[in-house]
Amino acid sequence: GPCPTGMHFDEKLQMCVYTKTSSCVDVSSICELVPDKTKFRNEKDCAKYYECSKNLPSAKSCTKQFYDVQAEKCVDKSLVVCNAHPIPDKICNKVKNAYKADEATCRGYFYCRDLGIVEDLEPIWGQCPEGTFFSEAKQACVNPIDVKCDYNRCDGRGNLMVTSGKNNCHNYVICKDGAPVEDKECIRDYFFDEKYQACVPDIIYYECCDIKEKK
Repeated sequence: GPCPTGMHFDEKLQMCVYTKTSSCVDVSSICELVPDKTKFRNEKDCAKYYECSKNLPSAKSCTKQFYDVQAEKCVDKSLVVCNAHPIPDKICNKVKNAYKADEATCRGYFYCRDLGIVEDLEPIWGQCPEGTFFSEAKQACVNPIDVKCDYNRCDGRGNLMVTSGKNNCHNYVICKDGAPVEDKECIRDYFFDEKYQACVPDIIYYECCDIKEKK
């Protein structure tokens, strides 16, 4: 719940206190404490950030990317650990009592509630357990090789080598602590087999791969 106007919540005291005695800093006053053109993230949306100009914050937004605080720029979503997933526009349009992929990760999803004739504008975000990806078609968390997803395929998979989903299952990605480190390709006509963590001569047809018919 919210504190009364002019007060902030103090977690240590477990009560609302007057702003002059609070250690919490409003977004509007951060720019009074830092140099001009300083950027800082929006804690409620990984795609948005603020830039200070003349002691005031100016709201900015990345297009199909997330804001990286350390790099101070918009980068690929797979490079940012996001704990505040933005809700895609109209993600629950004509969808009720069902799950939709969050359009940012391979494990994340939104649950669109049935609110009658009203669209759910605040769907609940969730995440599949480590080692699984969300399948919109199956409405469940399944084996990653059964999900076609172009986002970070290393997410929640530790230090494995995983199928990249490109080039008819010939390509794979080396993961480190759940992040992509290097893209690799099997030699000759070998295919990457996730189960054996190696390139094999057997033809591999994972659901996640971009399979193209040979002419």
